[in-house]
Amino acid sequence: MTKVLQIEKLIGAWARLPFLSLGCLVIFVGIELGAVVDQAIAGGLLNMEDSWLIPSSLTRGVLTGNHQSSGLKGEIMGTVSQGRLFSMSELEQRSVSLEGVIFPWRNKLSWAGRWQRTGRDLFVEDRLTARVLWGHRPAVGLGFRRIKLTLAQKEQIPAQEFFFLLKAPWKWGAVTGMVQLQWPGYSSSRNSGNGEHGRRTEALKAIFVHSDHAIAVVVDRLDNGKPNLGFQILMTLTTGIGIEFRVDSPTGSLGPGLSIVRGGLMVRTSHLVHPQLGITHRIALVVGRFGVRAHE
Repeated sequence: MTKVLQIEKLIGAWARLPFLSLGCLVIFVGIELGAVVDQAIAGGLLNMEDSWLIPSSLTRGVLTGNHQSSGLKGEIMGTVSQGRLFSMSELEQRSVSLEGVIFPWRNKLSWAGRWQRTGRDLFVEDRLTARVLWGHRPAVGLGFRRIKLTLAQKEQIPAQEFFFLLKAPWKWGAVTGMVQLQWPGYSSSRNSGNGEHGRRTEALKAIFVHSDHAIAVVVDRLDNGKPNLGFQILMTLTTGIGIEFRVDSPTGSLGPGLSIVRGGLMVRTSHLVHPQLGITHRIALVVGRFGVRAHE
């Protein structure tokens, strides 16, 4: 029996080795890319979701060990978030989101909506995002984003855009994951007066999950067309508690986060440090029971 346990531990160690090696490699590359950026690009941090590349429902499943949904009935999850960009009171953030999954005809229909406000007084930005996906392996969908900018209490022409989504799960031995492709469709941002303000296209996201830890890698493009690499790692400390580490290369920001799950509640924090501009603090309260199967 002892030999069997030793063999299982050895197999687990070998399984974690390439997983953690990939994480270290992406961290070093992300830091290197961030170091060559001439100035901080706020568009990479304006979106509250940029703090957590691993979805809350997936994070909850990893931390609790519950990798299943509640069944074929619908599921729903709500999130309330608050933050402050670069520790500046003028750049406060508030966000409310709601997402759900239903399984009609033994397939899957997932939907999500989010409203976010950044700033006050002289600078106010409102973002409204919605998306719908249909399917199981894979899922296809359509998203919509609307950005309204108010400068010195004068509203600018809103920027609107549609984008397409493709999401597909995969499994390789003990490692499972999800790949998501997103590419833009129609966009009015260039003619709205907002230009490319705060716009960021998340072209490719890959998530790797093994046992009690996960890694998310994002490859997208900046406004100047250059590629950008984002990274996040989640490690379980004990049941229901995990620590995260995030790298945002275009801003040169990186820092830790903490996620705590208690029943149907989860609290997530993010602290992204920029060498010149300071720390971006965020906290999110998530309510609901979403299984990992929602991302399959």
